[in-house]
Amino acid sequence: MRFRNLIFMGAGILIFILAGCAGTNPTNYGAYIDKSDELVELPQFEGPPDKNELSALPEVTDPEQSLVYWHPNADIQSLRLISNAGRGDSVSINLSEGKNEGILIKPMKPLSPGVYCLTQEDPLGTPPGKPSWCFTVLASGAELLH
Repeated sequence: MRFRNLIFMGAGILIFILAGCAGTNPTNYGAYIDKSDELVELPQFEGPPDKNELSALPEVTDPEQSLVYWHPNADIQSLRLISNAGRGDSVSINLSEGKNEGILIKPMKPLSPGVYCLTQEDPLGTPPGKPSWCFTVLASGAELLH
């Protein structure tokens, strides 16, 4: 009886430890919206998304939304946040070590409403079909009032 209780207690501790370790890393390599309690995966595109794909992008209302880029071959020197789905300008960003062994990406200035894509450019030249992870920034309630 005592041995069985020890086995159950040991199994319970093991499950507790494993549950604490679960979710320490995102399930897939890529880019994520960093919400305080979860990471929301951004869809990956080869190049900028087509116009018919824009309505399916994750949406945020925080113009200072943080992102996490998680990839074993991440090169912080080549990460770019591009406005207007890859047809616009590069946005100034701050990069730092984030949770889950990822790279935390924060825009240096609030983002205007629109589509943004995170890319990791190839130092030898970026092909048109480079991977990009995209999202939409919506106008916040305060902007809608003006």
